[in-house]
Amino acid sequence: LPNTTQYIYCRSLVIAPTTTKIPTPTVLIICAFLTVLGMTFLILACALPTPKIFYPFFVLLFYVLSVLPVFISKRTTPSNETNPKSEFALFLTAGMVLSAFALPIVLAHSAVISWTACTLTLIGNVINYSTMFGYAMRDGSDGFDAPYGGMF
Repeated sequence: LPNTTQYIYCRSLVIAPTTTKIPTPTVLIICAFLTVLGMTFLILACALPTPKIFYPFFVLLFYVLSVLPVFISKRTTPSNETNPKSEFALFLTAGMVLSAFALPIVLAHSAVISWTACTLTLIGNVINYSTMFGYAMRDGSDGFDAPYGGMF
């Protein structure tokens, strides 16, 4: 009979659901692949419709600037609670993300770039910002418990 209890114990371990988190190197590889895919669409927006028009590359400035308010707010706020400083940082980030989507539309509407370049830039924006948002909202393995996900 001692073998029976061991068998039941082992069987319960096999049946019990396990939650496995994706390791950090795998997450970084997935994020790198998606970022390269989004940047490929951005490069195609500059190269395919009319060569030597690099105005869609100005959205790269918004890619860099959109994460700065959140990083600064996170560094200057000691607690994990929401406060006016973190809310204002999220507001500025949302404004910069909106500007990254609005810039190619305004350029295409004023006939500076073609609508094909605008579409390719918007596809690249969706992929790149989805990657940033997905990485920011993942649960941190360091036990960081923030109200808006791992990064926020």
